[in-house]
Amino acid sequence: MTDTATPGPGAAVTVGLARELAPWRAEVAYTLDTVLTIAGYARRWQWADPGAVVDVYYGPAHRGAGTLVTIPWSGRAFDRAGEEEPTGWLLDEGLPVVAFAGETASPLVVINGCMRHATDAVFAAFWWLSGAREPHYPRDRVDNVSLSGSFLRTSELEGRPWVSLWAAALRERFEASGRPARRPGWGAGALALSHDVDYPEILRVIEWLRRPRDAAAIASEAAPFWGFDAWADLSETMGSASTFYFMARKGSLLRYAAGDPDAFYDVAAPRYRALTRHLLERGCEIGLHASFRSSEEPERFAREKARIEEVCGRTIIGNRQHYWRLYPDAPHETLAHLAEAGFVYDSSLAFERMPGFRRGVCHPFRPWHAGRRAAIDLVEIPPAWMDDHYDGRLPDTGITSPERHAAGLLGDVVASGGIVVLDYHVRGMNERFFPRWGKWLRGFLSEARPAELEGRTPGELAMLWREHEAALAARSSQDWKESP
Repeated sequence: MTDTATPGPGAAVTVGLARELAPWRAEVAYTLDTVLTIAGYARRWQWADPGAVVDVYYGPAHRGAGTLVTIPWSGRAFDRAGEEEPTGWLLDEGLPVVAFAGETASPLVVINGCMRHATDAVFAAFWWLSGAREPHYPRDRVDNVSLSGSFLRTSELEGRPWVSLWAAALRERFEASGRPARRPGWGAGALALSHDVDYPEILRVIEWLRRPRDAAAIASEAAPFWGFDAWADLSETMGSASTFYFMARKGSLLRYAAGDPDAFYDVAAPRYRALTRHLLERGCEIGLHASFRSSEEPERFAREKARIEEVCGRTIIGNRQHYWRLYPDAPHETLAHLAEAGFVYDSSLAFERMPGFRRGVCHPFRPWHAGRRAAIDLVEIPPAWMDDHYDGRLPDTGITSPERHAAGLLGDVVASGGIVVLDYHVRGMNERFFPRWGKWLRGFLSEARPAELEGRTPGELAMLWREHEAALAARSSQDWKESP
């Protein structure tokens, strides 16, 4: 079914759902809206009644010839997705295919230009996007999710952006049928370099205790962790600018010892006021690095946002949680509170111990709110890796070649037309104390960065994504009749 009213890139595809899926219409619509937005298509929704002509069919019964994409519903209840764990998988020409109990992981089949799935890819995508299983994973003392013993870890799929890769496969199928996709404003892919500002000024007594062999260097260097311009210089070599997330709440050693590890600097001090304005003059983005316990006291978000804005004299749109700490039992609650506080985007959904894509997606996306059964009005810009993932975390990850692993992540981003967001702490440009952070990244990007990845800031990516969403939404429609 072609969209004759609004032809051109991103024209609507017709999605038909079997009426048996009525109890989970919200979850299914969210999932396919997300996937097809990544693929670059508007949607026309309808129930797949007998005789209905659709482009994408999802339901228990087989559809006849002419349906471009058929996805079998496994009969699973979406509101119980957290009870499920995949049981098998295979790699189908670069696309991971996962199976849950009762399914067999099998390659996608294309017959006469029509794609047939053997497994319930919609349920799998929802399982990933919603983080359905995360409440069942163990957490460490600062509430970081551990994948130890999980399917994602044992299968080594925590690094793969499965949802984005599936969307790319659908895009390929639609474009082969003569329907060009709408691409987001960054072209074939984008790379953003971002930095958490949580320890920019050295506390020499602490470092003497940590690094007694470096006592002389600790005493002699005037500002060893003040790496702002060095990071901005690196971003400029990629044709972009760095993004710096500043903390608005000043911590202390006493609070740190009591389990409240906020930064020790006062962002309102003259030095930081001058710094933020200097970075803005260089074209850098400024965001909030929300305090450690802000997810438990969400009224902090508006106050902390306002304080950073007062310091830098500009409205800020982005946030990253300190320690990536979202509300442990329900991360979506933190994200909803951020939206209510006026943030356009967040960049906190990542794994502390593993590089990769926590929600299986390397594109911006709208997180799912389980309680509201709706997408949150916030763009998530998912980080791909941080500095210590390819340094101090290597014994945990089992990664033997950081270069090969990181290149694999970039390859998936290019293959799906996504984004890669890197999180490097400001102090990481000090090669004496952190020899594998800034130095390693500079060398890796100069040798292995794909030419297709253009430099952008997370804020630019979020705004481009909102434009992309709006353009597709303007072409989308739904024709839901009452279900039995």
